Amino acid sequence: MVLVIDSRARVGFVAAKRAGEVAVLYPRDPARPLADLGERSAELLSRFGDPAGVGVITGPGGVVAVRGGVAFARAFAMVRSLPAVPVTVFDAVEASVDRRGAPLAVIEPLGRGHVAVAAYGFSALPHEPKVSPRGEFYAEGGLVAGSATAEGSFGGLATGIYAPDPEALLGLVASRLAAGATVAPEDLFPLYMRDAAARRSFEVRGEDGVIVRVGEGKV
Repeated sequence: MVLVIDSRARVGFVAAKRAGEVAVLYPRDPARPLADLGERSAELLSRFGDPAGVGVITGPGGVVAVRGGVAFARAFAMVRSLPAVPVTVFDAVEASVDRRGAPLAVIEPLGRGHVAVAAYGFSALPHEPKVSPRGEFYAEGGLVAGSATAEGSFGGLATGIYAPDPEALLGLVASRLAAGATVAPEDLFPLYMRDAAARRSFEVRGEDGVIVRVGEGKV
């Protein structure tokens, strides 16, 4: 059995697969995906038994949701001595698209006029995720997917895939488990696309007594 976790708000889920049977559980409140994460995971374990490994979406996404999901997966795997499979949103979305050999750009919003992009099959674009100003990235001649493409084409052909498909994520994690592409639970961390100053959003009081907000709450 394989267990996977996508803890991001409004698009997240917990899913499991065993012997071809798949179950997907979504949060009761899509805006609060961490609230019943443990309960949903326990339900899947009661139905399918102990997993051979756990996969988790590491980001990018909202800082609280992503960190919470990764922390849960880390603790879950450590307690059970399981291998962990970190999966970026980019790889999970790419696995959800039927590319048929076509180049694909997975694009996620970062706020402040920027997007995070990972390219697959573009000869002139690197695969490693990078941050780009929203108006300066174009995927001309290829497909586009990811949540940012719900609001723009970025010069590519829209696939209509905005978030990972649970079965595709299960398949990706299962294949990485079989190939030994895992990490120890203590090495499971979120993917940060910005510097540390932008990873959290919080209020501070200056010497003049004025309270200002720092950061953006995105990873």
